[in-house]
Amino acid sequence: MSEAQIEEAKKVDGPDNISYRQGLAEELDFEDGSVDLISVGAAAHWFDMEKFMKEAERILNPRGCVALYCNEVPRILGYDNCPENPARIVQEMFALLKPYENKENKAVWTEYQEIFDAITFPDKER
Repeated sequence: MSEAQIEEAKKVDGPDNISYRQGLAEELDFEDGSVDLISVGAAAHWFDMEKFMKEAERILNPRGCVALYCNEVPRILGYDNCPENPARIVQEMFALLKPYENKENKAVWTEYQEIFDAITFPDKER
């Protein structure tokens, strides 16, 4: 999150118990047990998950929650009878790009399965 994004978020009228900070996911600037929710959208695949989970365990209160989510790989449905099936074209495009994927992007392709597996909390769900 950039400083400009943080400034825009602060302009929104909302609860006064929400704070925005910029920093590394593996070195969070919060007191031990002081956080109710860690929400990460479309970024966890760039984290060192082992370090992040240690930080999450440190800063979350005992009933706290980590929510990790990401957009899915695009899918097009319902055009099976078209001469130029867009779903097939998208599949072919991603097949061509697959040899160039990196480890981080692979997490998105597998719908965060590796990241889910790396979560150390005993109570987790997809």
